[in-house]
Amino acid sequence: MDWLQGIFDALGNIWLEIKCFLPNLWLRFLDIIVTLQEEISTALLAVFAIIPLPDAVANFQWPDAGPLGYAVIQSGIPQALTILSGALFIRFIKGLILHTKS
Repeated sequence: MDWLQGIFDALGNIWLEIKCFLPNLWLRFLDIIVTLQEEISTALLAVFAIIPLPDAVANFQWPDAGPLGYAVIQSGIPQALTILSGALFIRFIKGLILHTKS
């Protein structure tokens, strides 16, 4: 039965090699994608910088928020939504950390 144990040991070693190889491959793939995205966005910004903007677009200003907008701002709703979204983001990240441990 030593030969059967040898087969299982060999399969276990192959599995460990695959387990170590795939995360590195995935990280390199993500690195390539991010670099490609940065290069494309840099090229697009350079192309769009050539196009002259009309004065109406270049001098655009947002319209006045009005009394309701000022009431919402003064009541602290934007800050509350920022705190809430930050808390949800942290909770999401904490959930992902459990899946990345090995």
